[in-house]
Amino acid sequence: MTKIRTLLLSAALAAPTAATAALHDFIFTLDQAQEVAASSDPAVAGKRGPVPGVSNAFGAGSARYDDVLNTFVFVSVAGTGLVGTIVDQHIHIGGFGVSGGVALDMPVPQFNSGGSFSIFGTNIGGGSTARTIMSEAEEEQLLLGNAYFNIHTDFDRAGEIRGQMIAVTPVPEPQTYALMLAGLGLVGWGASLRRNK
Repeated sequence: MTKIRTLLLSAALAAPTAATAALHDFIFTLDQAQEVAASSDPAVAGKRGPVPGVSNAFGAGSARYDDVLNTFVFVSVAGTGLVGTIVDQHIHIGGFGVSGGVALDMPVPQFNSGGSFSIFGTNIGGGSTARTIMSEAEEEQLLLGNAYFNIHTDFDRAGEIRGQMIAVTPVPEPQTYALMLAGLGLVGWGASLRRNK
């Protein structure tokens, strides 16, 4: 019996362990109120300047982040009511009410007319800074909830609307389920061996 346990343990330890991605899903709503919160005290370091006027624009989006590739593998955002024309769109690092630097460029809008827009796809890095991969420190802040999606327009180049990214339940990879089932199978097999003893 000890030989079988040793053999099983050796086989489990010798199995290849490829880095599998944990996919993290985020949702967000975009509006000017979040920009206003970040402009409430322009004298404080890290805050943006005052907004130039009222924008009733709003939008919503979702995004999926791959922590092995250190980038978003899918983004979907739509909205309406923009006063200006979109000039850039990014994910920034910063908590609610705090402005931060660009972490990633987002795809250019597929539709951007009459104040309405849609951004959909996987072409990360289509903006002005050419940022396509997050650093480890940026990824850590993203996973802590300290990142926001920002739509920059010619009405407000600091950002007409923004949305704090909120994590939702991670999506397990198929390999995770396979490994879990294999482990449960080994436990069950070991229990049946003890019972037959």
